[in-house]
Amino acid sequence: FAALRGGELLAPFIVAALEATSESAAFAALKRYDEERRRAFAGKWRMEKLVGLAVGTPMILNGAVRAMHRRKALADLLVGVAGDFVPPSAVLSVPFALTMLALALAPHQLSKAGARADVPASPSGA
Repeated sequence: FAALRGGELLAPFIVAALEATSESAAFAALKRYDEERRRAFAGKWRMEKLVGLAVGTPMILNGAVRAMHRRKALADLLVGVAGDFVPPSAVLSVPFALTMLALALAPHQLSKAGARADVPASPSGA
């Protein structure tokens, strides 16, 4: 998606740069493309940095996984942003962050059998 969208964004600026009557006008056209590209992809890049931070920090990653296990819709949103069919603003928001934090920090719930209710049983049943 990013490659195709980037090409779509670039096309008119390439035409403007090729039709420019001076080097400075050509560079100005390409600078406008760079600004448009940053605007189009800034949310996605922020999301990628946050995922990288989480992956590199076990405590954050464990909390995020715990939150997504507790509420599948959060995982679906993240996958949607990664797949470019949900806008990054869906997860780059205070409500999303607070929900993730609350679910990540919520105490583990025990079932009547004594197993944690927020963790699936192992395949062997142990």
